[in-house]
Amino acid sequence: MLGPQVDRNLLQKVIGLARALRYHSHNMGALRGQVKKVMHPDTFYFTILRHPVEVAASAFSYYKSTASAFRNISLLDSFIQNRLRFFRPGAKRNNYARNLMWFDLGLDPQKNHTQTAEIFSSLDDTFGIVLLAEYFDESMVLLRHALCWSLDDVVTFKLNSRSNATIKAIYQETAVRLRQWNSLDWALYSHFNTSFWDRAVHFVLARLDAEVQELRARRNVLATLCLQGSAVEGKIINDKRFKPFQPVAVEILAYKLKPGLSNEEFTRCSRLILPELQYKDRIYAPQFPRKIRPPIN
Repeated sequence: MLGPQVDRNLLQKVIGLARALRYHSHNMGALRGQVKKVMHPDTFYFTILRHPVEVAASAFSYYKSTASAFRNISLLDSFIQNRLRFFRPGAKRNNYARNLMWFDLGLDPQKNHTQTAEIFSSLDDTFGIVLLAEYFDESMVLLRHALCWSLDDVVTFKLNSRSNATIKAIYQETAVRLRQWNSLDWALYSHFNTSFWDRAVHFVLARLDAEVQELRARRNVLATLCLQGSAVEGKIINDKRFKPFQPVAVEILAYKLKPGLSNEEFTRCSRLILPELQYKDRIYAPQFPRKIRPPIN
């Protein structure tokens, strides 16, 4: 969600703030009534969704030591086959284990499952656009036009991604069970997948594809300017400014900047690779003096 004074260079972190997890001090769920109390009346709200099977697999890896339902289980297949044995509604951090996107949007999985039509209508009214992670570049093109931004305003590098070594293939049977287990997320994703492509068709698909190619070309230019090759395992990053948080059960990738960048280039490039926790600190710095910290709810 963006107010009139938001720095455009914070785009990739604003997306995280828009759909992130309420249990972290640097993120929040979409408690829309409370948010609107402090935001400008003409604030443009947007969020991003991801295929529920991929969300479930990522959450299992990332929150392995956090969600009580995932502890002492080595494989996602084992969890989903015995989910009722491991999952207890209301148990500590178990919001990560089922219908996570539904929870992130401020919805109660225990109360809202019979009111999806009304909920989707309300969400349609709230969000100016709902993006799709699987079509991130297409999402950035549509978002920049919705906000009248330039191409450079939406150029990003992929952050917070898992290394290939920690990503396991998902069996078809497991995928089916995950969709069933996360049925609210599946309904949510299906609804906004339709609205996303309706918007893309209205934009004109050929035009969308052309602008996606332009966006990717610009990203390649900046990658050549900024980066020492592709993303690497975060554990080998020595500079704490660019070292991402490493969960217990997964390796998060990061980038190394090229040496010899000018001050202007370093500022621009470092913003593109800054991990979420460090970016949170950067956002907080002017808002909360060192002696005053925001409450953690």
